Amino acid sequence: MRKISLLLVLIIALAGCKDKTKFVLNGNIANAEKGSMIYLYSFENAEPVPVDSTFLSDKGDFIFQRAAENPELFRLILDYNAYMFVAENGDEITLKADASDINGAYTLEGSDDAKYINELNEIKNKNASILEKIEGEFEEKVAADPENRQSILDKFSPNYEKAKQTEDNEIVKFAMDNYKSLVSFYAINLIRQDKNGDQLIAYADKIKDLFEGNKLVDSFKSNANSMKRIQIGAVAPDFDTYTPSGEKVSLNSFRGKYVLLEFWASWCQPCRAENPSIVAAYNKYKDKGFTVFGISIDKDKAAWVEAIKADGLTWTQGGDGFGFEGPIAKLYMLQATPSSFLLDKEGKIIAKNLRGNELDAFLAKTIK
Repeated sequence: MRKISLLLVLIIALAGCKDKTKFVLNGNIANAEKGSMIYLYSFENAEPVPVDSTFLSDKGDFIFQRAAENPELFRLILDYNAYMFVAENGDEITLKADASDINGAYTLEGSDDAKYINELNEIKNKNASILEKIEGEFEEKVAADPENRQSILDKFSPNYEKAKQTEDNEIVKFAMDNYKSLVSFYAINLIRQDKNGDQLIAYADKIKDLFEGNKLVDSFKSNANSMKRIQIGAVAPDFDTYTPSGEKVSLNSFRGKYVLLEFWASWCQPCRAENPSIVAAYNKYKDKGFTVFGISIDKDKAAWVEAIKADGLTWTQGGDGFGFEGPIAKLYMLQATPSSFLLDKEGKIIAKNLRGNELDAFLAKTIK
C-alpha cells in the first residue's frame, strides 16, 4: 500500500510541474513533403500574423511552444492547408493531419477547446461534401451543355443556397451551444454575414461579457452592434450622394415609396446578370409606388455610365467613386455586390437581397 501511495504522490507532483507559462502543440502531418516548413500564425486586428515556424521532421512531426495568458486563436499553415486551434498557457495539445487530404481534415486532442474544434470540423466536413456534390453535378451539366450555363445555374442555385444555409444554421447552433469557448467565435465567423445578420447579432449579445480584452472579439462585437442599423425592421440610414450628372440626392427623398436600394457595379457580372430582373420589376410596379435607387461602387465613372445605358437602367443612380471604401458602402457594411435592401414607405428595411423571381414575388404580395 505504501508503494502505491508513493507512486500516486509522484504522479500528482509531476502533474503539478506542468509549465503554466506557455502552451505546447505537438503535431504530426502524414504524407507531407520531407523538410516542409510549417508556420504558426496568431491574429492582430483581425489579420493573421506569423509568429513562429519550424521544419517538419522526416516523419512529419513538429512542435510549437508559445505563451498565451488567455485563450487565443491560432492558425497553422502548411502549403495550402490551414489548421485552426485555440490554446492558452498550460495546454498540451496534439494535432494529427494528412497533407494529402483535399479537405484539410485534422483532429486535436488535449483540451476542451480541442474537442470543440473536432466537433466543428465534423460539421464543416459533412456539409462540404454535400456542397461539393451539388457543385460537381452542376459542372457536369454545364460541360454537357455549355451554351445554357445560366439556365443550369438558375436551376441549381436554389438547392445550393438551401444546402449552404443548412450549413450556416448548424454552425450557428454549435456557436450558441458552446458560446463560452473561443471556438464558438471562430465558428460564427465562418457563416455568411449578408445572410445571417440577426444570428451574428444574437451571438454577439450572448458573449457581450466574455473574452474581454481579446481584440478580435472586441472588433466583432463592435461590428455586430453596427449591423443593427441595417437589419430588417430598422430604418435605413440616410445619406447624400450624387448622380452621374452631378445632382445631389438623398435616400430620404424617396420617402412615401417602396424603394429597392441596390448596390452594384459595372464590373460585377452577377450584378449585370441581375439587372434584367430589376428592370422588369421596376417597369411592373413603378406606377404602384415602387422605385429603385441604384448605388454604384464603381471608381471608373465612364464605365458606370456606360453600364447604366447598356442595361437600360432608367431609375435614379448615385455613387461616390470610392468603391468599397466609400462612406455609403461603409455605412451599409457592404462586403460584396450585388447587395440590396427593400424599404417600405417610411424607410424601414423590410427585406434584403431579393434576387430574380424573389423580388417580383415579394412586391406582388406587398404592394397592393
